[in-house]
Amino acid sequence: MSEKIAYSHPSLTPALLLEERNHLATMSRSKTELIEAVQRKALEEIIFLASEKSSWWRGRLKLAVSAITAGSDIHEIVRQLPVTTRRDMQDNFSRMGIDVPGSSRQDYSTGSTSGSTGQMVRVYKYLPDVHRILSASVLMEAYFQKRKDNFDTLSLSLLDDEYELKPMGRPLSLINWRGLGAKLSGAKRSPDEILDELEKHKFGYLFANANLVRLLARAQLQNPRKIKLREIISWVDLVDSELRDLIKQAFGCRIIDRYSAEELGPIAVQCPKYDHLHLISPYLYMEIVDENGDAVPAGQMGRIQLTSLWIRSMPLFRYQLGDLVVAGPPCKKVNWPTIEKVAGRVRDYITGPGGELRMARLPSTSIRNSPNFLDSRIYLFQDKAVLLAATARPSTQQEIAKFHEELVYAFYLEPGMSEVLFSNSGKWREIWKRRVFEQIDEPYSKKRIMELANLEDQEPG
Repeated sequence: MSEKIAYSHPSLTPALLLEERNHLATMSRSKTELIEAVQRKALEEIIFLASEKSSWWRGRLKLAVSAITAGSDIHEIVRQLPVTTRRDMQDNFSRMGIDVPGSSRQDYSTGSTSGSTGQMVRVYKYLPDVHRILSASVLMEAYFQKRKDNFDTLSLSLLDDEYELKPMGRPLSLINWRGLGAKLSGAKRSPDEILDELEKHKFGYLFANANLVRLLARAQLQNPRKIKLREIISWVDLVDSELRDLIKQAFGCRIIDRYSAEELGPIAVQCPKYDHLHLISPYLYMEIVDENGDAVPAGQMGRIQLTSLWIRSMPLFRYQLGDLVVAGPPCKKVNWPTIEKVAGRVRDYITGPGGELRMARLPSTSIRNSPNFLDSRIYLFQDKAVLLAATARPSTQQEIAKFHEELVYAFYLEPGMSEVLFSNSGKWREIWKRRVFEQIDEPYSKKRIMELANLEDQEPG
């Protein structure tokens, strides 16, 4: 899951947490009519709060308020809501936030999106709600998958390398989880080193980036260890049928996928029986639409729009997350809408200087966090890494030198194998598949960059 907020708000008591988890478990088995009634009530409260507290939202919600007053169902109410884009949030952050009645200043934080090289999207978060929803979702997933609380977990990240067994943090600690946890870096440790630790300690669960798991599975098949994982929990990257088969062959277990976003929190969780994901219906209303905004049928790929039913501090109505998904058929196991495939969460790995597969080292760089960038893309050619950015102001020589340095570092290149180009036009081709970078299997040329970014005669400069 991509959320980075710790599950530690003082309002999060074990009783409240278990009550919320049990609510989700009950709702997963409820009839559609009851689920939609709960959704309608939650959305109504947020619409009325936004209409009362925000001049930004008040005029934009008049049609939805009228639909509520007329007794319309959840579907009609949503159709009367405005579509919210990432650009809306980038340009209007300070006007879109709402203070929840009865709250205090320490109850809020500002989060920023991750997983994209474009301009960050900021979100105003009311922490009591955030921690409750995140924590309940984590526990519901464990409940769905019948996870055992006496097995230890190894977590892999790109940066942290703290191999020390410790009690699991919140929310698991709130329900007296007995298994311990340890962290290793997937960038600093080789797949063989990680596999050796999995074998040595006999971890029951592995929590890791899906593409890193793919590398581990291939290394395990080449040099098998005695590893008996009960489950692999993935985050961020694409889990496809090929990876599921690979994991089954290498480790003899399932990979459990998650779908989340910084702006919305948890979106969907793995079905306890099948490979598809389930939208967490008590928390979200989902639409899958084509480029004209019209609904697409199950089985066809479309753009996901999500309406949050719990975010009060910065309401998100019909929010265009920027991902392409395919909806699946109804499921007999869980009565929540299914997502057969998420096609928009792909982080490619690269071939390192020695021919080994490596993860690109892009987190927390100035390229991703630069407030100067209106939008940006990174293209990895055969002979050069290229940063192309639409900027709000000219970048300084010091900033440009830093961009070059980070490109070389991120892709394991030599100095001089990077290019930084700027465009003031901002006329970008709409790219819905959010990637950290895009690989181009050809030598670098500025003409090719112009074609990729749809700059036409606008020469980058």
